[in-house]
Amino acid sequence: MTSQAPLILHRSPSGASWYDLGYYKADTLGRRIEENMPRWGGHKLEFNSATKPSRTTLAEAWEKAKRVAASLLAIGMKPGDRFAVQAPCWEECLVSYLAGLHGGFVIVPVVGILGAKEVGYMMRNCGARVLICARAFRNRDYTAAIQELVADGSAERVVVIGGCEGLPDACESWETFVARASAPAPAGPNRPDDVALILYTSGTTADPKGARHTHNTLGFELVADTYAPEPVSIGLGIMPPGHTAGTLMFLRPFFGGEDCYFLDEWNAEAACRLIDKHKITRSSATPFHLVQMTEVAERLKLDLSSMKTFIVGATNVTPEVVENGLKYGIVSCRCYGSTEHPTVSASKTFDPPHKRAFTDGKLLMGVTLRFVDDDGKDLPPGVEGEILSNGPDLCAGYTDAARNAETFIDDVWYRTGDVGRIDEDGFLVITDRKKDIVIRGGENISSREVEEALCRHPAVYEAAVVPYPDPLMQERVCAFITLTPQATFSLDDARAHFSALGLAKQKTPERLEVIAEMPRTPIGKIKKSDLKTLIRRKVAEETAA
Repeated sequence: MTSQAPLILHRSPSGASWYDLGYYKADTLGRRIEENMPRWGGHKLEFNSATKPSRTTLAEAWEKAKRVAASLLAIGMKPGDRFAVQAPCWEECLVSYLAGLHGGFVIVPVVGILGAKEVGYMMRNCGARVLICARAFRNRDYTAAIQELVADGSAERVVVIGGCEGLPDACESWETFVARASAPAPAGPNRPDDVALILYTSGTTADPKGARHTHNTLGFELVADTYAPEPVSIGLGIMPPGHTAGTLMFLRPFFGGEDCYFLDEWNAEAACRLIDKHKITRSSATPFHLVQMTEVAERLKLDLSSMKTFIVGATNVTPEVVENGLKYGIVSCRCYGSTEHPTVSASKTFDPPHKRAFTDGKLLMGVTLRFVDDDGKDLPPGVEGEILSNGPDLCAGYTDAARNAETFIDDVWYRTGDVGRIDEDGFLVITDRKKDIVIRGGENISSREVEEALCRHPAVYEAAVVPYPDPLMQERVCAFITLTPQATFSLDDARAHFSALGLAKQKTPERLEVIAEMPRTPIGKIKKSDLKTLIRRKVAEETAA
């Protein structure tokens, strides 16, 4: 197994442990689910899919997970070992996650759009030995990626959902894999402060960062006061399970007791019809999803008024998105968080509409923030500064020690890279971003990674990537480039180049601005603020034309 950085087991700013404050439990998530089954096991889970639809219950999924845990043991895995899962929102994916929690393994969710390059890096970085993945989904065939991951040694074994004909000997079908178990596995011997989940996030660095969540950091998030209390809760899972939000939606029914309906691919009409039919009360996604749902609700006259809480986050959320949802019965609430610290704040359905539209709500229980200047000095209340966060759901550090040193302060505070303040009523207001990223439809895209990829093309002399505003995705990738002498470079060239590099499609620039020279600071650093201002002005002029 790859050597991991020591865990950062955070404490509260007061120095008190989260156990003493009552936020942490003395047992693992698997054993907590086992205790919940007599009470909640009968709740329904429905996976809506054109290719792999299924229905089950919490209890049935949990029993299947115990056998999958036994299959993992049968192929030589031991408690504490990592395994990656790159699969859509199917029953097999959920059961794999649950198997990890039961057997004491570490789950490494992988977003479906990532290619072999990115998946291989993640597996090598965290030491994952096994990959569970789909053979194909929608218009994508994973055969070439699976072959590459086996050939370069990133994956010792691959369990393929959808058959493994023509694949290397290291691969076996899901059916063969599950049949290995002759009996359910016993509960793993792991402890509540052991790692349960490693979620990779794209930030300012080219390579993704592996944020490690323990049973307690993840467990606190799963029962945190993100949603306002409702007499009946019925969930809708929209986000892919490789995302933090998708992972949480997958697991929350087992810690709150509710029926839940899932989509394996985004379809606004399907989502609206599920809400209308089953009177779904809660969900979470990005503004992109909410905008499309309101358009469908208007066109098809569907009733979405049962949606008591629709949490929107993962990117900039405009007041118009929140206000427009109300016209169709959707009570939308903004939230703020990250892969490292999943929910810092969230507005609630009972908050005033202008607070839900213009702020990211109040801090969740146990969460504390500091606002600091560029020298790291604390600022007076109400003054905006870089946000440092702390809370029971803050991850236990990254897999890499160097990134921990850059990001965590005194084993207490996490540098979010965002700028904000607390208003006079105690609501969090995010005003700017220090991180050099583009948040496209909720996906964090590293500007540096895109720039480095562009500069590998012989026509590109220099590149600077910034977000540009978009009504649907909120942000898209814009690349400013300078060219080598006599060279030309187009968006089609960029698409072909990124495809050849094996990078995920959404990282490819969607707008290209060729300029004579980059604006620079007196010390020669590219002034991205000038480029952001320039592209916003151009987009505004084009929209007004």
